[in-house]
Amino acid sequence: FERSLVRLLASLPDWLDPLWQIVYDALGLLALALAALALAGRRPAVLAQAALSVALAVAITVVSSRLAVGRWPDLDDLARLRVDEATFPVLRVALAATIVLAVVPHLVRPLQRVARWTLLLGLLGGVLVEAAAPSGTLAALLVALVAATVVRLAFGTSAGHPETADVTAALRELGVEVEQLEPADRQPAGVFLARGLSPAGE
Repeated sequence: FERSLVRLLASLPDWLDPLWQIVYDALGLLALALAALALAGRRPAVLAQAALSVALAVAITVVSSRLAVGRWPDLDDLARLRVDEATFPVLRVALAATIVLAVVPHLVRPLQRVARWTLLLGLLGGVLVEAAAPSGTLAALLVALVAATVVRLAFGTSAGHPETADVTAALRELGVEVEQLEPADRQPAGVFLARGLSPAGE
């Protein structure tokens, strides 16, 4: 199936190659921009999560390469992010996707959407641009998901938000009659906000 997919990708028009290269490079630029923003915004927790996620992604990539290819990857190839037909997974994709997935939960919603679309398009560009097999790029995404998720769970997630009914009951105890609760259009990084609408429209 993958050989058939490779033949199909090779049949795509050559004049689209610059477009795929641009969206692929945009993924790496996004990862660097998110790391720089976290550093400039003095968010040590976000930086720590991103750094630990990257370290874990590198370790998973090395072990996965050993299991898949049958030999340990060359350190020089890893340092230069070099890719050939035998590369599995693609470390460049794994690193960029890991940073994006580690930082995205801390962004406001509009930026989250932009980052996710850039990630998806970058992965498509990686499949079409890199010399590695498509499975190497898709495996890199899996590595990124595992690394970012493990670190996120280790640091704690925002999965414990109260139910709407609990929030409504708590507001009633404070004398606020709530007609509807809904997520805010924008939210600070890592903070869940809700907007309460009373019958008076306040």
